[in-house]
Amino acid sequence: MRALAAGCLTLALLTPAASAAPDWVLLVRHAEKASAPAGDPLLSEAGEHRARQLAEMLGAAGVRHIVTSTAARTQATAAPLAARLGLRVQAVGGGAQHGQLLLDTVQALEGTVLVVGHSNTLAPLVAALGGPSMAPLCETSYGWLLALRPSAPQRVLRLRVGAADPPAAEGCQ
Repeated sequence: MRALAAGCLTLALLTPAASAAPDWVLLVRHAEKASAPAGDPLLSEAGEHRARQLAEMLGAAGVRHIVTSTAARTQATAAPLAARLGLRVQAVGGGAQHGQLLLDTVQALEGTVLVVGHSNTLAPLVAALGGPSMAPLCETSYGWLLALRPSAPQRVLRLRVGAADPPAAEGCQ
C-alpha cells in the first residue's frame, strides 16, 4: 500500500499541472443604459432592475470571477452579483486590444466566469473561446445570457434574463 501511495505521489509530481481555464463562461450584455451621461452612460431604471434579476439568477451558479469592460454600464450590471457573492469586478481596458485582453483574462481564470460585455464584444469572444460563430447582439438586446463550456465549446446555451427584448433586427440577435 505504501509503494502504491509513493507511486501515485511521484506520478502527480511528474505530471505537468493543468493550465488555468474556466469551467464555464457566462456572457451577458450590459443591462439597459440611460441616455446620460453621453460618453459613458449609467443604467436606466429598467437596467438596474435587470442587473438585480441577473444577480438573483446567478446567485447560486458558482460564479467565481466577474470580468467587465471599463464602461460604467457593464460594471453596474455586474455590481449586484459581485456584492451578493463578495467578489471583486475585474474591469478590462478598452481600445484596439480590448478583445485580446478580454480573451487572455478569461482564459487565465478557473471555475465559472461571468463576462459582462457589449453588443459587439460577446459574439467574437464566444468564437475566440472555440464556440460557434454567432451574429452580434442587436442594440436593443439586453436579455441574453450565453453559457459556454470551453472544454466542449461546440454548443452555446442561450437563456433569458428579465423582460423580453423588442424583436431583433435582421442580421443580429
